[in-house]
Amino acid sequence: MASSGSFNTSAYNHRYLAFEWWLNNQNISANKSNIGWRLVGAGSTASPQYYVSGNFKVIIDGVQRHFSATRINLFSGTVVASGNCDISHNSDGSRSFTATAEAGIYYTAVNVSGSGSWALNTIPRASEFSLTPSNKTIVADNLNMIGVSITPLIAGATHDIKYQYGGYSHTQVGVGSYAAYTVPKEWINASPNTATGSGTITVTTKNGSTVIGSKTETFYLTAPADVVPTIGDVAVTRIDNDVPPQWGLYIQNHSAVKIEVLAAAGAYGSGISKCEIKSSDFMSSQTIIVTDKLPRSGPYPFVITVTDTRGRTATEIAEIQVEAYKAPSISSAKVDRCLAGGAIDDDGTYVLAQIADTVYSLLGNNTIQRRAEYRRVGQSSWTAGGPYTKPLSVIGAGLIDVDYSYEIKLTLQDSFSAVSVAAFIPTAFTTVDYRAGGKGIAFGQVAQEEGFTCAMAARFRARVAFDNLEQFLPFLVSVLDGYYTGSWEIGSISASTGGNSTAADRARMPSPIPLPDASDMRLSLPADPWVYIGVHFYTTAAISSWLTSASLMENNVMGVAGSVDFEIPAGATHYRVAVGARVGGVYQPVAANDLTKIKLVRTEV
Repeated sequence: MASSGSFNTSAYNHRYLAFEWWLNNQNISANKSNIGWRLVGAGSTASPQYYVSGNFKVIIDGVQRHFSATRINLFSGTVVASGNCDISHNSDGSRSFTATAEAGIYYTAVNVSGSGSWALNTIPRASEFSLTPSNKTIVADNLNMIGVSITPLIAGATHDIKYQYGGYSHTQVGVGSYAAYTVPKEWINASPNTATGSGTITVTTKNGSTVIGSKTETFYLTAPADVVPTIGDVAVTRIDNDVPPQWGLYIQNHSAVKIEVLAAAGAYGSGISKCEIKSSDFMSSQTIIVTDKLPRSGPYPFVITVTDTRGRTATEIAEIQVEAYKAPSISSAKVDRCLAGGAIDDDGTYVLAQIADTVYSLLGNNTIQRRAEYRRVGQSSWTAGGPYTKPLSVIGAGLIDVDYSYEIKLTLQDSFSAVSVAAFIPTAFTTVDYRAGGKGIAFGQVAQEEGFTCAMAARFRARVAFDNLEQFLPFLVSVLDGYYTGSWEIGSISASTGGNSTAADRARMPSPIPLPDASDMRLSLPADPWVYIGVHFYTTAAISSWLTSASLMENNVMGVAGSVDFEIPAGATHYRVAVGARVGGVYQPVAANDLTKIKLVRTEV
């Protein structure tokens, strides 16, 4: 773009012509530029100082602006011609023009000439405009308007305004200097994947029916806050598992639930891009979730969140109520011989059971059974003792013979599981009792077997000798002194002087005794590295041949102080405890066993 310019013609000797022009003004309404121009002699001032010249011609923008055949003395600096002229611009305000000049210097015929071309400054034609609000952003809520403020550059100009957003548009015609438009909410259908989209506003300037020019600006349209996805139907299905369906309840650690979003939709053209179903314990990024067993009780909310393609979310809560439940438990059970009325008596033929247990009613739906059973120690079958009540219950119907020890089993059962505890009832108390036949004696209870039985705390104040076991005596005393089995018998005791016990060793041992009705036991051990302890378990079939055959399973420990746990192996019905000493060599424990956890519970008097 130029507002002035010049060129020189060719020369004769040292004389030539210089053409120059300049912009006087531009008429925006008329879309014209007015320029001034002149043609001047130029060149060296050396002799000769002038040349007689003529036939001067100037053409500007295709129009001859000057011609003179008159011959004049042409000095350097002689103004040959000058003037002003208008140049009309194109409709868009742009314009280029060309100027030429020629003359005859010294000669009559034209012998010098020159030309130049320039682009004039563009004349503004289309009106300027600005948008309000200044950030050019409105919320499409059918309330907000976008304003168009126009500055006309041509007096009397009118304007057509076109608002365009995606496939939607609106046009206002014949606008002077201001217009506004409330963009319909439905226009956001054109931007389903963004919360704020862009459109255009084009202002076309007219002079009468002639279009002068157009200008375009960008505006932004935001979906209102209420344009969010929706969650339609949500199906909540109870999974009963082992819960009776007629209860109609969710039970902790038993029931599960299936939640499915059946219908969810976007808004104003958007789609659903994500669905999440989440609780404190479970989460799914799909429209469906099937939980594991519900680990908690009480109100159990699942938060359902859907997200549309605009990033907008909707939330709904599906809540279920889970009833608290834990398996039945018996926290304590104490049994004593008693009389029919429940008074504790060592010679009683009834059993007083003092019981603390816990079971959940599940709104009255849970079927709860409490039952007692008893059997003489050594018998395999149980006798029903009827239901028990807590905290006190008298059982046995007067059939608990004072001459025998009994095992008592208390069972608490509900609709899902059962728990049992076993307790021990000794014979009636007697300071000393002789077994019929004269081969058995017992202290503190009735003599039920041959040999020596002590059911009272005992203290030996003099030396006790065992054949071939004098070296083992301190260890044997440390194992046995002050210990009692509580509700269980200690079983057989054996000893040897090294290596595995021989048939002769075993021949001195009494037979294994029946196991208590339990799954595990614990044995307390002395803190001495020379002591060997073994627990032997037997099946019923093995009892008749136990003297010559290996036990069903053994667990042996040596040099371990404290407690060792023994798990009773499947199929075992009887057991014995073996005690040994390492003398003159290492006593090898039995390695061929698959016990990983063993318990032989013992209590100290």
